[in-house]
Amino acid sequence: MDRRLKIYLDTSVPNFLFADDSPEKREVTEDFFENFIKPSVYRVFISPIVLAEVEDTKDIGKRQRLLNIFEKYPIELLNISESDEKEIQELADKYIEAGIIPEKKIADALRIAVSVLPDMDYQVSWNYKHWQM
Repeated sequence: MDRRLKIYLDTSVPNFLFADDSPEKREVTEDFFENFIKPSVYRVFISPIVLAEVEDTKDIGKRQRLLNIFEKYPIELLNISESDEKEIQELADKYIEAGIIPEKKIADALRIAVSVLPDMDYQVSWNYKHWQM
């Protein structure tokens, strides 16, 4: 049985590797990638939602740098079934109905829900300004 802790990264985390306008967060993020994304300790995941957001990045150079991060580090893509998708959507809807996440931030609610359902131990995000928890 694999006893490594599971970490889910949302899109904001790899983005901050290139955040020239926030050097302190970039440095913390670089440290996190270099010292904590290690296969001997953690299993690190992104979801198809994160991958789609990266692939939608308008700046082609930045898009490629972000995609390279997923190849450079031991980051796994979550396998999400159709039934998982339904549960993720339902949970995201509950977050919005409860006022935890604003209605216009459905993508954020989905990213949180996708990290909860496969029993992640941690979700790592720099995107927390509108969370009501």
